[in-house]
Amino acid sequence: MRVEVTVAPSGIREITVEADNYEAAKELAEAQIPDGWRPLQWMVERD
Repeated sequence: MRVEVTVAPSGIREITVEADNYEAAKELAEAQIPDGWRPLQWMVERD
């Protein structure tokens, strides 16, 4: 499973992670979001 998240406000940045399930992938992605930024869009691709 792959999760992509687009984050902002200080420029738009995409974070892509892969994990065995959605919860794990979302947790990995959230850990990479810089402080003060917020998710704009989540995309989930299931295998």
